[in-house]
Amino acid sequence: MNRPALLLIGNDAAVRASQAALLRSRGYEVSETSPDSAETLQSSFDIAVMNHTVQRDTREKIADRLKKNTPEKLVLVLHASAALGSTNVDAAVDSRKGPEAIFRAVEHLTLMKAVRQHDHAELADQCVVVVDKDRHYTFVSDCACALLGYSRAELIGRQIEEISLERSEEEVQAQFQQFVREGTMHGEFVLRARSGKPIPIRYSARVQSDGCLMAVWQPLDQKQR
Repeated sequence: MNRPALLLIGNDAAVRASQAALLRSRGYEVSETSPDSAETLQSSFDIAVMNHTVQRDTREKIADRLKKNTPEKLVLVLHASAALGSTNVDAAVDSRKGPEAIFRAVEHLTLMKAVRQHDHAELADQCVVVVDKDRHYTFVSDCACALLGYSRAELIGRQIEEISLERSEEEVQAQFQQFVREGTMHGEFVLRARSGKPIPIRYSARVQSDGCLMAVWQPLDQKQR
């Protein structure tokens, strides 16, 4: 995959420069700007990265503007609270967790960008999720978010076992390894909604020809189980 171009937005020039240097060390093309001038660079990046120096109201306005004007662009906020209740933030991470956490978040959005560019019929109006090789969610459809009661930013980067209700981490890992080996898997699963409510589903998972590890969820009533 081609590395996405990043636009780093922040109020503090020194903090911004330090974070930009960190991202460039991993080979990313990074532009820098302050929140006041962020809209002037809309055509030159794939992912907007807003750091912790941008106030909540400001970053929500910027994210809303970006999504309205260029919905294909992705938004990452380096502040964990940004995941709560925002429909325009695609991923959020606490930058205090260190560089690797930031790199992982950017990598997850890189995978999300790739999925959106693929011609998968399943992506149209269904509850669809895609994970990486380590079981982290890298794409979740609006339907999947609504089913669980999470924002997209709350789910991107989580692992399958974190929203599994009835199966342990070891059971999920073993099942996932079998899925990757065999290329397809079908069955039933119980998810845990944000409220803690059990959400029984029927799933159909497939390793797509382009490498996407994709599953389609069909919600079940308890009577259907």
